[in-house]
Amino acid sequence: MRPQKKELMELIATILLIAVFLLVVVRAVARVGNAKRRSNKPAVSSVPRSGVAASGASAASGVGTAVSSVQQSGIPKGELWKKLQEDGKALKMKRDPFTGISFVPLQKNETLSGILWSKEHPLAIINEAIVKVGDKIGVSTVMDIRQDSVIISDGVKETELRLE
Repeated sequence: MRPQKKELMELIATILLIAVFLLVVVRAVARVGNAKRRSNKPAVSSVPRSGVAASGASAASGVGTAVSSVQQSGIPKGELWKKLQEDGKALKMKRDPFTGISFVPLQKNETLSGILWSKEHPLAIINEAIVKVGDKIGVSTVMDIRQDSVIISDGVKETELRLE
């Protein structure tokens, strides 16, 4: 090809790429604008009176509507956190959906029922749930699993659970 034709082809290709780029940018800006318009619309509350989302799929959208429905129901703002904590305790989840870390609901007396010992992957049975190092038991975390005991910590103090 002659140098002039090559430069002309490069110029046409550059213009086409710029046009495609502008098209992509315009579409992205339009999507962001649509998302902002949708988020500014008032949410319709489909949350039960208890303030807890009806299903796991609507849990993410249910949090905002739960807060607004609780505030509209006449509960003072100071009581809102307590109400949400009570509703959260009623869910009885065994695993944190965001981190995958399992936890066992807090009991006054954690009971160590057994230890499945392995140097690489030790496991323990606490409150009838199988846990590993790093798992939660209520507000406490399993810090270490030994052959005859388990160390848990609530962030302030460590407690040693021994086999009975």
